[in-house]
Amino acid sequence: MENDYIARESREWDEIIKDKKHFIEPADYALSEQEYCEKQYAIWREIVLKAINLCGNLSGKRVLDFGCGVGNTSIILAERGAKVTALDISPEMIGRVQKRLTATAFHHHCDISYSVEPLEKCKFNEKFDIIFCGAVLHHIPDFDNLMREFSKNLSKGGKLIFYEPLSNIVANLIRHYGKYKGKGIHTQDECPLKKNHIKILKKWFATVNLIYYGIFSAVTRYWLVNSPYLFQSLLWLDRLFRGRLLPWYVIGECSHFIGESS
Repeated sequence: MENDYIARESREWDEIIKDKKHFIEPADYALSEQEYCEKQYAIWREIVLKAINLCGNLSGKRVLDFGCGVGNTSIILAERGAKVTALDISPEMIGRVQKRLTATAFHHHCDISYSVEPLEKCKFNEKFDIIFCGAVLHHIPDFDNLMREFSKNLSKGGKLIFYEPLSNIVANLIRHYGKYKGKGIHTQDECPLKKNHIKILKKWFATVNLIYYGIFSAVTRYWLVNSPYLFQSLLWLDRLFRGRLLPWYVIGECSHFIGESS
């Protein structure tokens, strides 16, 4: 069953990546961190950079970019000094990471290695200081087993940093019926995180800090609000309610593994 899921996801992502309208174009491969972020919608700059900033000083840190996709975060993490292992089950995705890295101005002195395997089949020489997950956890059907695999590969004192969509009735309806950039980048097995996923995180980690994004910031995602003034106003309202009003996205910082004995 597990192998069927992995094979299906790999095939689906290989097909998605071939549809260039959904992903970064070759002409943009050499973008720096700042240049790449400037091309994104404001809410993605907010979420992605906030998650990356939670990693702290990355100089010399070993980072696993789990489900790295086309390498957007892998390259930012490496540009900030991390020793990155980019892991994805899609050969097409990893191929895109390699092409993008070669095109960057700093590729001679950055440290990125690649792997196209499920995590449980990987044999790493050392454990990681940080496991970074950018909108990939909600694709994993056996969430508890994934945390078990993370526990084998995260160093003592290491952190899990992630950003992920959340499930609620309004967001789910919009995702299903709404029109927005990125519509169609979905696979049949994915499921936005629910309360049970958060419970599992708290089972495995002693410290789970979550930053929520609610209905006001959702407007900037699904209705593509590009006005900086309107975006900042909506984001201010979101923070006023701590993102708890119909949360649609979450950033997580988890540390201090407890393990199964808890």
